[in-house]
Amino acid sequence: MPWGSPENQISEWNRELIRPSLENSDNGTETYVHALSEIVTQMVRANRTKEARETVALLDGLKAHRAPLYSAIAAAQADAGDVQGARVTLSYAETDEQRAARRKEMTRLVDLLKQRQDSEELRQLRALQTREYDTLPALEAIALAWTRKGSLTEASNIANDLDFHKRCDLYEEIANMLVVSVGKSEALRWARTLSAPSDKAYALVGIASAIFSSEQRNETTK
Repeated sequence: MPWGSPENQISEWNRELIRPSLENSDNGTETYVHALSEIVTQMVRANRTKEARETVALLDGLKAHRAPLYSAIAAAQADAGDVQGARVTLSYAETDEQRAARRKEMTRLVDLLKQRQDSEELRQLRALQTREYDTLPALEAIALAWTRKGSLTEASNIANDLDFHKRCDLYEEIANMLVVSVGKSEALRWARTLSAPSDKAYALVGIASAIFSSEQRNETTK
């Protein structure tokens, strides 16, 4: 079926979105949710954010999978510069207070599992980790949106709450974006303010990557 414009895509999908998933398997549901994520993202880009949120709220058959859909909407809002709107949308998936409580519980469960293996505690931890994974795209997009606005404290606060690998990756992205937006000197000055050596190292990698990419572009235009 030809898709045409994003608006036509949205209209076509709106007639289908609230139908139950056609497959009961985990793979089928995952594919369905991924497709819906793409559609609600297009809705936001077409200035239909309110409709996108309302559509997700109607998905009774996918209540357990609403978080990644709200996260996709929030990420698209942040990419468009609507940071406050993105934070509101993300709260439909998880509020700041809920996120803090969940991460505290994750830490507790990890500590317990270091002492003993318990299948129920492991199941609980995996469920909490899934919510972290579901909301991560929105959090990263909001951090980068804060970066574009020059609010590096807000961006760093989001990064600092992530686990080691995700935090380092985000600092690398923030640094890369800073070189593009404000220049190498300002990016280096910011990187030096980071307290953790690992955060600083990944920020410097991001700076180096941005400089290299810029030099490569300059070479191709000569």
